[in-house]
Amino acid sequence: MKIIEMMIGTALFATCTLAQAEEQTKRPPHKLPPELLAKFDKDGDGKLSKEERVALKQERKAKILAKFDQDGDGTLSDAERAIMTEKRAELLKKFDANANGRLDPEEINAARNAGEKVRKFGKHKP
Repeated sequence: MKIIEMMIGTALFATCTLAQAEEQTKRPPHKLPPELLAKFDKDGDGKLSKEERVALKQERKAKILAKFDQDGDGTLSDAERAIMTEKRAELLKKFDANANGRLDPEEINAARNAGEKVRKFGKHKP
């Protein structure tokens, strides 16, 4: 009987530990900066619809292509993507002070003050 109780206790402990670990790895929903919400929230409901999110993604893609598409073919080749990834890795290495794998607002401000052109929000992962 004690073996069964120990097994049940171990299983409960493992389940609670796993649930706690999963909860810690979840990220809070990303809040869109007010200026982007104002720009893309065409219906004024305070959130982005599917169509509004598509417009935001298209603008982001256009900016990335303008910056990294060296041959102007409208797509990023492996070499162009590698340059983009390298640039992001350099920014993280230099400005990710808390080593969380992304640039937080304070770190973005530090990068900008150092003369870097960094987006206002979003992840900058290698």
